Amino acid sequence: MYIFMSVMNCRDKTLKMLKLKERLLDELEMVRKEERCLADYRTEMDMLMQEKMAHVEELRQIHADINSVRCFFSQYDDFTNQYKILGCFFWSSDGISNQTI
Repeated sequence: MYIFMSVMNCRDKTLKMLKLKERLLDELEMVRKEERCLADYRTEMDMLMQEKMAHVEELRQIHADINSVRCFFSQYDDFTNQYKILGCFFWSSDGISNQTI
């Protein structure tokens, strides 16, 4: 009877170990799936970061173009103001206003 009880005890432990092994294999598979998903998410995040940086560079170029246009208009305004000042001086001087350019 002692041998029978030992065999039954061993059988119960073996069944528990098999169930535990099954659960561990299921958990391992789940971890592998999650790792694959995380790898996909990292790849997607890297691609989104590259796209973001491309947009940032595009915005930087737009701001540089705007600043160039502002600089051009500022220089143009300065030039026209100087031209107006010189024109007023030229046309207001005695005897010069009758001359043709």
